[in-house]
Amino acid sequence: MKKIIKAGAILTLLSVNGCVTHKPTQTPLEQQNSVDNLSDVEPIPRYAQQIKSAIEARLYDESIYAGKSCRLKLRLARNGQVMSAIAEGGNPNLCAAALAAIKQANIPAAPDDDTYMVFKNSVLDFKL
Repeated sequence: MKKIIKAGAILTLLSVNGCVTHKPTQTPLEQQNSVDNLSDVEPIPRYAQQIKSAIEARLYDESIYAGKSCRLKLRLARNGQVMSAIAEGGNPNLCAAALAAIKQANIPAAPDDDTYMVFKNSVLDFKL
């Protein structure tokens, strides 16, 4: 079962093989020494993946939502804390489950201010 979560300006980015034109914010040596070392992935798609993983970790019994989708508007604090999350459409049961998962998710802080600005007011599309 393939899950897709797309965020804000990342809508096109995730569906085009993760390609971005942003320059790395760390030198190659800093990337090698990074705790979250994904040196071949730029900060924005890497952070999108971290948000996706954090939410999916709290989404239970996803098999009952197969073929369903939900669009959520998410507002994040700089430290990754979810300030608000509201459903904007889609399957009501999946939306309720996704909202519950977001409230429990441990979303990390964005790696830099540019990445945070992309995600501070995001739209997430869940497609299971």
